[in-house]
Amino acid sequence: MASSKRKLALITGSTSKNGIGYAIAKTLARDGYDIILHGRRDEDEITSLRKDIENEFEVNVFYLKADLMIRAEIEQLCKSIEEIHPGGVDVLVNNAGKELSR
Repeated sequence: MASSKRKLALITGSTSKNGIGYAIAKTLARDGYDIILHGRRDEDEITSLRKDIENEFEVNVFYLKADLMIRAEIEQLCKSIEEIHPGGVDVLVNNAGKELSR
């Protein structure tokens, strides 16, 4: 899985279509960044969000699933980013938050 020569942005907590993280991802895509969406949802739930950004802004959009409360998943997230873009991310937006029980 290789990214283009564009800069790469990782936005944690960016899998809600009406959320702040997704809006930030779209703004960075409009500025020409390839995007890594991040969340805890299954890949099939994110496909339409990825495709929407790819089609609208003509950038590469990846999705990485990880629970940021689990060290092993954070480590795997980092490995996956390295595979996508060996130089790492150019922009990191720490938007993930813990969901509170209602």
